[in-house]
Amino acid sequence: MLELKVGESTVFTVVACIVWNHSDLHLRSGERYDFEVRGNQVWWDASNECGADGYSLWYLHLFAFLRRYQAATWFVLIGSINKENPFVIGKLLRGFAPEANGELICFANDAKGFYGNNRGKLRVTVTRVA
Repeated sequence: MLELKVGESTVFTVVACIVWNHSDLHLRSGERYDFEVRGNQVWWDASNECGADGYSLWYLHLFAFLRRYQAATWFVLIGSINKENPFVIGKLLRGFAPEANGELICFANDAKGFYGNNRGKLRVTVTRVA
């Protein structure tokens, strides 16, 4: 598993229809990382096109309880360490400091069991900053 030195970056792909996207990147508690989805990358939740910051439609508010990470919008890029303690990455997250050591694993914030109609992928750049 890859571990970054200060100033080093890596790029990995998050596929919209995969429930858990493994990065093969080991993050360490006490270190800080920047995340960025560069350019105008898009993915689709059924017919809804959006970028890494996700989207919101008024009528989907009724189904918010179904989202994997309820505190975030639909289809926003979410990270986790070892599939625990999810956090919002979106298009840009600076200075993230994980509370635990482990593999970065990401997903599109969709309803559990509804990943079959998702399309597209995002390329995520991770840089260790401290």
